[in-house]
Amino acid sequence: MPITFHLRPEEKLVISVHTGTTTDDEFIASYKSLYENDLFDRSMNRLMDLRQADTPQISSDTLRQFAELLRGQFTETAANPKVAVVATREFFFDLARMYEFITDAVPLDIAVFHSVESALAWFGLPENFMDDLNKEAQQ
Repeated sequence: MPITFHLRPEEKLVISVHTGTTTDDEFIASYKSLYENDLFDRSMNRLMDLRQADTPQISSDTLRQFAELLRGQFTETAANPKVAVVATREFFFDLARMYEFITDAVPLDIAVFHSVESALAWFGLPENFMDDLNKEAQQ
């Protein structure tokens, strides 16, 4: 699966790691499965890590469809989580800015970062948080 989710309830955080190429259908299906996961809580902050992603096959129509999916998730909730998108390549940074614009009506506090360290600082997490997560995944 090109998108892997790490749910960290103790930090009220969901990390989505995008690797390789993700199609429109994979993108929507992945996030639908996240929202159906019993461990997922709408108030959880999100870190979208695009550092390992290849040029996406995600269309602007799919981003709009994703925005509608998000609106459905947040229609009847007071949650206003932070969403940090980490994009080290300009193409992804621009795509993330489009995502930020398209989801403007959704109650999310979205910021786009060039480095994971900046995103972690925005959440108030230590710089080595991702290193610790990677070590846990290898055990």
